[in-house]
Amino acid sequence: MKSPEETSSGRRPGVRTPGGEIPIEKYKFDLTTVKKKQNMVNRYEFGLMAINGKEYSQDIAVFWDGEVENWLRAESHSVGVGDVELAISKNPEIIVVGTGADGVVNVSREATKAIIDKGLNLVIDKTGKAASVFNENAAEGKRVVGLFHLTC
Repeated sequence: MKSPEETSSGRRPGVRTPGGEIPIEKYKFDLTTVKKKQNMVNRYEFGLMAINGKEYSQDIAVFWDGEVENWLRAESHSVGVGDVELAISKNPEIIVVGTGADGVVNVSREATKAIIDKGLNLVIDKTGKAASVFNENAAEGKRVVGLFHLTC
């Protein structure tokens, strides 16, 4: 009997890269150990994030006040000033940017400067770790915005 994660070919799903296939387990993060207070990331795996039990498969902006929106950027793997304006306008204490499972997304100097110039804290990390940072800050009652790229 195949496990639920096995494909019809009998192989476990993975992420195909030029260097070969990486098992999908590398990209799964169980975040349910954090106490649920406000918006919380319950789970992240390559291409999927669950916020308060609701699953999202597109890049998202998650706000401490319960709001979740699609996070559309001008360029797929770049974050420019226009891509962080909504987050800045919410007047958070912290903006956390998840750059994907492998950290492929680049946050421009201009976007970084726009955030820092407003006196906001900025955390940039791979999405799994960024989700943990978001949860820690939300659990402490801080005004935190998470901008999460869900794939590479």
